Amino acid sequence: MFFAYDPLEFNGTLFAALDTYKAEMLASADVLRQRVGITRALGDVVTGDVIARGRAIIQSLDVRNDNPHYPPIFLTFLQYPEWIGPTDRILLRLKHALSSKPKIYRHFVGYVRDQPIGGLFELNVFALLDDAFPNSVPQCKLPGSSKRTDVQISVDGVVLYVEATSITEGRYFTQLGEQARAAGQRFWVAPGPGPAHAASRIVKKIAEELSQTAPEAPNILCVSFFDAMPVPPARRWAFDDAWIGGKTYGTLPDGTRLDLSAISRVDSIFEFGRDRLIAVHVNPHCDPRCAVSSSVRGKIQQALGVSKLMIR
Repeated sequence: MFFAYDPLEFNGTLFAALDTYKAEMLASADVLRQRVGITRALGDVVTGDVIARGRAIIQSLDVRNDNPHYPPIFLTFLQYPEWIGPTDRILLRLKHALSSKPKIYRHFVGYVRDQPIGGLFELNVFALLDDAFPNSVPQCKLPGSSKRTDVQISVDGVVLYVEATSITEGRYFTQLGEQARAAGQRFWVAPGPGPAHAASRIVKKIAEELSQTAPEAPNILCVSFFDAMPVPPARRWAFDDAWIGGKTYGTLPDGTRLDLSAISRVDSIFEFGRDRLIAVHVNPHCDPRCAVSSSVRGKIQQALGVSKLMIR
């Protein structure tokens, strides 16, 4: 929110507008608290402490603090209360599926609370896959490993492992935002890293996710680009480079190279924007043991593209 005014012509209108805005926001926060209070699982994520912090930030608003930084999970359901019920039902399904693994469930809800962009994306992916392919297994342990992947599904008798991750605007632009808030300033445009840097970030993220893929079995990566960066050309460059081992964008600033040796396990990368599936990128060098038919891949694409995601 931003109030622009001329101090020489100030007549009290600004304070009145701010008071009205704060009252409306506090009323919405109270409704959120009431509605979350009667849910069966969402209260594990949107806790009373989270709502209290959100209310405290609303109360701190004044003419010099018109760009507050709310807890993201608080703002998500404050702005989209229609998602409270559906998200609660999905989270309850996950809770039941992990009833024998309460520590895994607690770890996941903590992740959603602290990192809602990635956490809600994973939750949305699980819901869409479980709707299309019943008895999907969330937070599944990989064969012969102590690591877990986000969802195991079975499509036409083929068992696949699905790992979901999000890429946001990056440390550079995040720090600019933090500096602007600390200085009480706003910014709209700023110079920053180019698409080659963005492609390197994407390849690095793909390399990190490979540790949570199954050997000798089909794997799919779902990658959500939550913000405008990285730009679309950088995504294309990154995917094409990852398939051949990161020859162009797989070198870190210190000169070491990313380990993309397991990329042959990945049948395809499903590219998401903020709230929907955009494209499917098929690995042209996939290990035959890890590849799936176009029919199986198409059914997964249909499942993940059937609706918009519930993510702010």
